[in-house]
Amino acid sequence: MEREVLALVNRQRMLHHLSSLRPDARLHRAAFLHCREMAAHRYLGHNSPDGRDFAQRAEAQGYRWQRIGENVALLVLNGKPGNLGRRVLFGSDHLDRLRSFAGRQGLPLPRTWSDVGQGWDDSDWNQWQRLAGGRGGWMGSAGHRKNILLPGITDIGVGYCAVRERGGRTRHYFAAEFAAPASGASR
Repeated sequence: MEREVLALVNRQRMLHHLSSLRPDARLHRAAFLHCREMAAHRYLGHNSPDGRDFAQRAEAQGYRWQRIGENVALLVLNGKPGNLGRRVLFGSDHLDRLRSFAGRQGLPLPRTWSDVGQGWDDSDWNQWQRLAGGRGGWMGSAGHRKNILLPGITDIGVGYCAVRERGGRTRHYFAAEFAAPASGASR
């Protein structure tokens, strides 16, 4: 799951002529532990119940940063989850919905998932968010999209945690830490 989100993020960066992000074990651990914490306390947010934020959680794992951001997401689903990475990034795991939207907007039609977003700008993603009823995924959210497309960041850590509830529902928590190390910081 985490590798899928990383691949989708890097594809969006490539479509915007930005360098791919390298997975960093410290950021991964910070993201994963935050997902576990959100699941245990049943919340979604950037600040932990003890008041720590994502920068402090990354530092606690030994990552010294000069620039850092975080995306979080929660999907509550019944039954089989489908393609969660695509749902988190695009708000849908149905390529035909994104193709239909692109066609109506006069955008290039995505032939595969790798093509989703090719030729799209911020206003297209914002329109997708509106048409998707607020469920346009990280790319359909201006703040989340900004973190994914931050120039100057080099590292990423993606975390995922799922908790099954009574009645067959599952809560799927995601966190992604986007960062650039401080000058002189070790990799």
